Amino acid sequence: MSAEQKLETWSTMSKEFYSLRPLTRHYQSLQERKTSVENQMHAEQSGMYVTKMAINDLNAYLRQIEKQLKELMKSIMLTSDLTKKLQPRSKHLHSQRFKRSNCCYYSSRNQWF
Repeated sequence: MSAEQKLETWSTMSKEFYSLRPLTRHYQSLQERKTSVENQMHAEQSGMYVTKMAINDLNAYLRQIEKQLKELMKSIMLTSDLTKKLQPRSKHLHSQRFKRSNCCYYSSRNQWF
């Protein structure tokens, strides 16, 4: 069955996509850390006894995370600008995946349609 299919040759993604992956993962990690710090700060402020030093430290840490997020977003945008030239290729890959996932195998005829 596979010998009858006319498939395009597989090629790896570009270097830009591989460099974009760890940047977006790091961004997600920082975003989760920011949410955790915000929750911790809310718990500190809502407690019976408020510790100013802990709140100040959390605020400083939150500002540092936000600064890192901004710098990382700039880097992601620069990298994604490089990948714009590759968008037609990625759309093609998504359309091929969609076509394959929506096809049905008709068992009595042993063929795909």
